[in-house]
Amino acid sequence: MLVVSANCMLQVFGGIIAAALAAWVAWHVFKWVRFPELGPWLVFVSLFIISGAARRPFVQMIMLFLAIGALALIPVGKVWREQDRLRRMLQKLATHHSNNRL
Repeated sequence: MLVVSANCMLQVFGGIIAAALAAWVAWHVFKWVRFPELGPWLVFVSLFIISGAARRPFVQMIMLFLAIGALALIPVGKVWREQDRLRRMLQKLATHHSNNRL
């Protein structure tokens, strides 16, 4: 009974940690293309497409937590994109202003 409980806890917490790490890496990779909230969805779909992977309980747990995290990151990604757009606009204005002073 103790082994079953430990295995369940390991799958849940391991799934959370693995999903968080995968979502974090995907978020930072997709920041380069300015759509960071799509990163966790790509990891989720790739795990779903890999044959046989979706049948394993640990991968199912990771997919569940990735889907929850991906849903939570959609509004965060939109806010990040808006802030990035404003930051780039301010950088462009500052560069243009400093070039005109010379």
